[in-house]
Amino acid sequence: MPRKGSLLREFPILVIVALAVSLVIKTFLVQFFFIPSGSMENTLQVNDRVAVNKVPFVGKSIKRGDVVVFRDPDNWLPEPYAGDQNKYLAKAKEALVAVGVLPNPTKQYLVKRVIGVAGDKVECCSKNKKIMINGTEIDEPYIFAG
Repeated sequence: MPRKGSLLREFPILVIVALAVSLVIKTFLVQFFFIPSGSMENTLQVNDRVAVNKVPFVGKSIKRGDVVVFRDPDNWLPEPYAGDQNKYLAKAKEALVAVGVLPNPTKQYLVKRVIGVAGDKVECCSKNKKIMINGTEIDEPYIFAG
């Protein structure tokens, strides 16, 4: 027979353990980002959220066609809109950002596809209006036709 009040004593411990596990996952395995612009359409839409695996590129090189995430180096993106939220919703979102469930809107990241790697000569554009790598037109079927 369960003791009276045992749930009330265990609940804070469960919350702390869940937050610790979430922090470890966010730090070492997966991080969440949102898509800030339409440059990845049709593959990814504006404001889509993506979970990025942090493990695969450890010891591996990045190849053409890989989708990568990196910090916005020159403030290309506009400042994120804070919005008119009530204070409780804002605090809940801050908590979800802190534990890694939501992406941090103040840290600007870009999500892009790699078209060239070290040593490649990337040129724009051929007579067919296509990107050229090392003198050869590349086919990019993933590009948005708009």
